[in-house]
Amino acid sequence: MNYLLEKTHERLRGGINVLPMLKEVATQWDDFFIDTGRQDTIECQKETMSINLVSADVTTKENRHTNATVETETYSRYPKVKEFMHWFEETYGGLIFRIAIVHLPADGVVHPHIDEGTYYQDKDRFHLVLSGYYDMIVNDKTEMFSAGELWWFNNNMMHDVKNASPMPRICIIFDVYNSKWQQ
Repeated sequence: MNYLLEKTHERLRGGINVLPMLKEVATQWDDFFIDTGRQDTIECQKETMSINLVSADVTTKENRHTNATVETETYSRYPKVKEFMHWFEETYGGLIFRIAIVHLPADGVVHPHIDEGTYYQDKDRFHLVLSGYYDMIVNDKTEMFSAGELWWFNNNMMHDVKNASPMPRICIIFDVYNSKWQQ
């Protein structure tokens, strides 16, 4: 796992049919307004909106670094996303923790930051791109993430995002403990 200390990004798959998941998002657009914590409380992500599907269970510990998670009521309305998560676990193993669908408007940015805290120390971060294309910059190395692609990136390094498309970037961001994606 030491080689991962040097890696910044890796594309796992391309050509994934994301249209059924994107349709779920489009038909339930108001879900972006249920929990506005990401844009309201995290300064570097103020241009984003998110739909939390599996989130930190703050009833067990009062901070966002907890490993305890809870499926939100909203998650049940996204069966195609659930189906993809099941496929991911079957294909790459591991235990999926938090899952969010994240929207970034055309020309939007997520400002440079490192995902810090004990929660992030033993998990891998993945993006499944549902729409648009965007530059993911990790330690000054840029890769373009595009719709239909599944990516791992090192969120323990400085990273930021620039939406390079004239449409919203919508992606599923999820964290996995002990996956075997690098094998």
